[in-house]
Amino acid sequence: MLKFNEDKSVLLALYKNTVQIYSQNIEYKGCITCNSLVIDALELSNKMVVVLCDDKTVNIYNDKVLTHHLLLTKKPTSVCEIDNQILVSDKFGDVYKFKIDEIPLATEDINKLKDTIAQNIILAHFSVINQIEITKKKNAIITCDRDEKVRVTRYPRTDIIQSFCYGFVELVTSCKCEEINNIPIVVCGSCDGTMRIYKIENGEEIKMKQFDKNDVVIIYDVAVMNEELHILVGIENKNYCIIKIPIIGSNLGEMQIEQRECIIKGGKFTKDDYIIYNSDDQLVFVNKNQKINIHTDGANNSFKNEGILYETLRKNISPKQRFINIEDEETEPQKIFKND
Repeated sequence: MLKFNEDKSVLLALYKNTVQIYSQNIEYKGCITCNSLVIDALELSNKMVVVLCDDKTVNIYNDKVLTHHLLLTKKPTSVCEIDNQILVSDKFGDVYKFKIDEIPLATEDINKLKDTIAQNIILAHFSVINQIEITKKKNAIITCDRDEKVRVTRYPRTDIIQSFCYGFVELVTSCKCEEINNIPIVVCGSCDGTMRIYKIENGEEIKMKQFDKNDVVIIYDVAVMNEELHILVGIENKNYCIIKIPIIGSNLGEMQIEQRECIIKGGKFTKDDYIIYNSDDQLVFVNKNQKINIHTDGANNSFKNEGILYETLRKNISPKQRFINIEDEETEPQKIFKND
């Protein structure tokens, strides 16, 4: 996975149990080493880096030195920043909000908040949340989950659901927010082989692309450039493509698709190019044909570098059976609903 900071001056590449740090021109700046596989990472507006790990920890680093840490009850899945606070989703379907100074110092007990951590939950799903995103205007939170749901929740009034984005019939892998002529949109991918674009305000679907029905579609990045909506789409363990859609007023025109025969683990648009993280563990500026091997400093070779494989998580359950005996992998069964 690749993550830019907000002004795209710092690029984070997740590699096994490390976060490899680069400038926007992929000049190497060092690494952060963790005790477990890294799930997600983000450079915050205060230049600290938050790292989510497979051992259920949330770790905060300042200049590559661990300063704060926290143990969740479930494995975290995604992180983002809003109002100088971090939002963290987990495999139980909860989203937590933390101020940095609320998180225990690295010199303190990592379980310090164990008895009160539930007070930090601001919204919840009945399923594993795969990704959380913040709208450009910072007034809504987008969450997508393993039970084909995409939810838009108002912020800071997270008790109010703005809309649902319907249409998927399998796990939703990813979501990315943008605006077209001040209209907020979200682009989502799924294990049902589709990419869908929705208006955030009312959940209206405005565009859909059907790939092969067995394809696992991952949205890595979305950007508006030259009056076009550009979408970087990965097909898990297969290939990727760049989709360009003309912006016509408040509408979108016909899709133009540039197919690339390369398996990728991540990708991001830059000002005049785009960068991919390929299956050979290289960072590649595609248009410039510039590439480097990802640094492996601090990496533990006992870990694999596969990232999240959504193919192993997808479910093929008939609608009538979807809520029967569904269990979280790490806990007792959640709520059980009976058929009518």
